[in-house]
Amino acid sequence: MFLNFGRDFETALSMHRSDLQMLFASKAFKEWEKARDSGTKLQLAVVERLDAVIRAFGSLGNVIVGVLRRR
Repeated sequence: MFLNFGRDFETALSMHRSDLQMLFASKAFKEWEKARDSGTKLQLAVVERLDAVIRAFGSLGNVIVGVLRRR
């Protein structure tokens, strides 16, 4: 509860187990979890694209250095 919903640790510990089970089994929680996963996947896709751009710049730098050494 304190990780996902901003509750303090003591409040999370004081909640009844049945309330927590009901919350985590709810449709609203499943939808929230899907939305969070979608956001994470989107961030991962951005990072992977940036990684590809950085690799391309590195390769381009190597080609430029190779051309300059031949002269």
